[in-house]
Amino acid sequence: MRIEVNDKSFEIIKLLGKGKGGYSYLVTDGDKEYIVKKIHHEPCSYYQFGNKLQCEIEAYKRLKSIGISLPEMYDVDVERELILKEYIDGNTIFDMEKDTVDVTEYIIQVNEMCKKLYEANTNIDYFPTNFIPQKGQLYYIDYECNDYMEEWNFENWGIKYWQQTKELIGYINKEIVRKFFIEGYVNHDYDKVMSIVADNYIDHSPAGAKSNKDAIGILKIVENMFKDLKVEIMDIFEEGNMVASRIKYSGIHSGECMGIAATGKPITFEALENFKIKEGKIIESWGYWPDAEIKKILESK
Repeated sequence: MRIEVNDKSFEIIKLLGKGKGGYSYLVTDGDKEYIVKKIHHEPCSYYQFGNKLQCEIEAYKRLKSIGISLPEMYDVDVERELILKEYIDGNTIFDMEKDTVDVTEYIIQVNEMCKKLYEANTNIDYFPTNFIPQKGQLYYIDYECNDYMEEWNFENWGIKYWQQTKELIGYINKEIVRKFFIEGYVNHDYDKVMSIVADNYIDHSPAGAKSNKDAIGILKIVENMFKDLKVEIMDIFEEGNMVASRIKYSGIHSGECMGIAATGKPITFEALENFKIKEGKIIESWGYWPDAEIKKILESK
């Protein structure tokens, strides 16, 4: 799959993630790798935008003038709402924290950034997914910035996610669950699923998996039932080592389901899934799929 930014064409390597303002893709022109950010217009309950593309451009100029280390903005396709950015390779601070790597030296660099930012009446998004160290230099890889508010500065908000706090651990647990849904149901990358599901995993739903291998078997059955399956995480909450979620599934009925042969019908339904996490792995789950609703949809004319 390819994507065009003005008159330049790039091959999409993979989707890196979705933020408040857009989707970020790793791309290549055959010689070098870049980031292309595609602006989206999905609502965000806790953040308000004006013109998202223009906000990105102005934020980039503002941060460059302040002297913050960040990826270069190479090109902007206004019509397609695309931004071509420099690719800063490496693990994010969040990735490092998941592996319990000490990030103290980079906290020092963030504090140095803060001196410049506060003097310029500016805050950035201090969440650790937005920072990548490369050759000892810490880069802020987002362009988001706002006028300074003490409540959202690094000392009062950001630092909570740069240490092994309950806030960080809770976020990591939610990310493990998100990874399970995306890799298991959408990407079908079962090796990645195996890496986050414990060997002695127990599923308390009717499916009744008793190991991570059983879990993979169930995922493969679902893959056969529904092609082009899409997963949307509608709600996700965490408390302690528990994560609760409400998930919307949509796809095409392509294989036997509840004794009903493939119909080719599109189907959408919601399910509730709860997970228990221990030491970075899913050890138990409680799931509810609306079997009666699914059967009714598949049997309808």
